Amino acid sequence: MGTFRTSLWIAWLNFCRWKKDLRVILIFLFTGLLIGKDLQGFVKYGLDMGQQCTVCMLPVLFLSFSISVGTIKMVIFIGLLLLLCDVPFVTGLTPYVLYRSGRRSWWGGGCLYILAVTFLYAVFITLASVFAVLPVASFDPWSWGGVLEDMVWGNGVMTADEIYESYWHVALPEQAIQNLTPYAAQAYTFLSVWGCFIFLGLLMYLAGQFTQNVVWILMAPGSLVFLDPILNCFSFGKRSWLLALSPVSWVSPEVLNLVNSSQFLSVPFVTCALLLLILVSLLGGKAACMKQKDLKWLGRRINL
Repeated sequence: MGTFRTSLWIAWLNFCRWKKDLRVILIFLFTGLLIGKDLQGFVKYGLDMGQQCTVCMLPVLFLSFSISVGTIKMVIFIGLLLLLCDVPFVTGLTPYVLYRSGRRSWWGGGCLYILAVTFLYAVFITLASVFAVLPVASFDPWSWGGVLEDMVWGNGVMTADEIYESYWHVALPEQAIQNLTPYAAQAYTFLSVWGCFIFLGLLMYLAGQFTQNVVWILMAPGSLVFLDPILNCFSFGKRSWLLALSPVSWVSPEVLNLVNSSQFLSVPFVTCALLLLILVSLLGGKAACMKQKDLKWLGRRINL
């Protein structure tokens, strides 16, 4: 219990750095602004046509595309990588924290910090999407609202393609809209996104035990992020199993066989796979931290 309390204290020390870290402020600011810009077409259509839009917009934000470098999903994941790129969170206090608390508590504090940061980032994205559509928001748990339904099926005056060209230029999660309730799709997307965020953060933390070079730290999680559009190019028909190669591809309800029987991924698979990846990265990071003889990233040798 003493180790856990010490880890919480170390995690809190990491949060205290946010007061002077302009990088964190800019990441949250730009991410929120880009989410608002990405969803403004729904608001414009709702105001023009007098329709409402569900507040459950995470399935829209995290829809995968075969060409997705400029999409909001990619921007959000890049924001996460930049948010945690300072792993393993070394400051001027780190040598004293290590001497007083030991490596186990220091490692635990870093993991708790990643857990908390990824949760706050996921919550921020959710709230930003809610506020973005607030002028036409609907909180109905069973209906996606007239905005999304019109954009999928048309409104009797304009076809779905005409609405798409006039207001919205990115594909919608049509199968999720047809087969899931808004809150069910929102819950799946939030939990899978948070789980994916945790894994990517822990993977960076593991890399940070061996190097302070940001390029090397970002290489593995960045590869998984940019692998997502490549997998979507080739994952049609019998090759849908390719999406299992990157957890970044799992966050959209569209990839589940729950909404499309031709898909390979299922909710039990995604749940078990994410938990396994998180556990392996946790144990790997702990082993690397405990067995490392010197902490080279401190700029001098510290023998513990």
